[in-house]
Amino acid sequence: MKRILAYSALLVSGMLASQIFDLSPFEHTLKIIAQLCLGVIMIEAGLEFSADLKHPKTYATDTLVSVSASLLPWALTALYFIGILGMEWRDASLVACFAAPTSAGVLFTLLAAAGLSATWVFKKARVLAVFDDLATLLLLVPLQILVSGWKTVLLLHIAITLGIAYAGARW
Repeated sequence: MKRILAYSALLVSGMLASQIFDLSPFEHTLKIIAQLCLGVIMIEAGLEFSADLKHPKTYATDTLVSVSASLLPWALTALYFIGILGMEWRDASLVACFAAPTSAGVLFTLLAAAGLSATWVFKKARVLAVFDDLATLLLLVPLQILVSGWKTVLLLHIAITLGIAYAGARW
């Protein structure tokens, strides 16, 4: 319970500090710290994750829920950037992919911190977090093509993404 309170306090204090203080001198350092924290959450979600590939139909509902959990915040964030901030739709759609929260990953991390790793909810949150992150990653490539146009280097991005997905499913 102490870890949940600590994580929640850090989250709230970070949001408050970003609204109160001018953090622009520390922007580069804060971006690096944010990327590291996001990486820890994604790695935590994927640790010891295994899918029963002999019965893929059992994951159909999980996939639908997690793709919705990924696409809905992305779409709403993009609409916010377009409507409120006046960004161009191409830029807004790509930036929103990074700005939209991954609620399943946060839930998964909080359940682990509470010591509930043996529960059904924890296992379901882990599946949703992994599929949510996968949907976001698969959304990035077409968005990148929309924003920057077709480039040959995107074939490399597609190959790497598919290779990592295959390696994760295989091993």
